[in-house]
Amino acid sequence: MKKIVKISGLFLGCIVLLLLVFCAYVAVMGLATYDPPITPKIKVEITSERVRRGENIAQIQCISCHANDENKLTGKYLGEIPAVFGTIYSKNITQDKEKGIGNWTDGEIMYFLRTSIKPDGTFAGVMPDTHSWPKKTLNR
Repeated sequence: MKKIVKISGLFLGCIVLLLLVFCAYVAVMGLATYDPPITPKIKVEITSERVRRGENIAQIQCISCHANDENKLTGKYLGEIPAVFGTIYSKNITQDKEKGIGNWTDGEIMYFLRTSIKPDGTFAGVMPDTHSWPKKTLNR
């Protein structure tokens, strides 16, 4: 019995050590960066139907992480993320040209939603699994 406990302890210790090494690596090296992506040249026509659909998608997918106390998509502190990852705020996803995504093209937004890579090539590591969304959802 002592042998099983000893082996289990060694196994768990190795797992914890590997996890700590990984966390230290990410803390030192940071998240991955890429060359600025070549995004598709897309211009989405704005129609009332598309605006309604976008509002519905934002209510379902975006509001829980990006909405402030007034339900505006200005970004917020994500306190539920463990402190080991640092202090994380979600991005302002309004059309504000300085603080939001107002300078992003439609192609850059679509590319980001599918890959989590921003137009400057940085990786948004905490975005949910949006790359699995059907193309139909993003193209309407």
